[in-house]
Amino acid sequence: MGVDEEGKSASSSSWLARRHVIVLSALGGIVAATVLVITVSVILRPAHIEFKVESPTWSSNNTGMYLFLTVNASSSSRNGIASVNYRSVFVYLETRSKGTLERFQLTTTALPSDVDDDDVVDLYLDGKAEMSVDAWLLLVGDSKKSTLAGRAITGIGDVTVLVIAQVRFKIGVVKTRRVYDITQRFTGVKFKHIN
Repeated sequence: MGVDEEGKSASSSSWLARRHVIVLSALGGIVAATVLVITVSVILRPAHIEFKVESPTWSSNNTGMYLFLTVNASSSSRNGIASVNYRSVFVYLETRSKGTLERFQLTTTALPSDVDDDDVVDLYLDGKAEMSVDAWLLLVGDSKKSTLAGRAITGIGDVTVLVIAQVRFKIGVVKTRRVYDITQRFTGVKFKHIN
């Protein structure tokens, strides 16, 4: 019996030691994978995009009342390797009157991605680049009597600019397939009269 017990005891302690090595190796692999995922996610973080509304103005002539503004977009990439492709930018003016939302879509200048040239459509602005879009709205007929027109002229009441951009990112040489929607609202926008 003494020989069998010693053999079992030696083999079970050997198996126990191997099991500890396997468990510790697996835990080490999990920690290494976690560190790798965190590092890659920090490095491959897309650029942060911020919009600004500038120069909101209005004027009128025989045709109607024009509202103008410029939307500037800037992106910042912490690591400097992320760039942005603006697929489209939509600009709306909103105001509420007696619980009803009035929303008007503005006409905007063309973006590089609106052109049918494959080289231009694939244009990515580097992480520190700025992009600018001019937007305007022509109010004619009954729309000149809208709450939006009144608030734009008098400056009394709240006019909101809603900017919705559809963008793609490129991080290093990797392009995202997904198109991201970025939305930002600017409340209390005041329009200045120009001749």
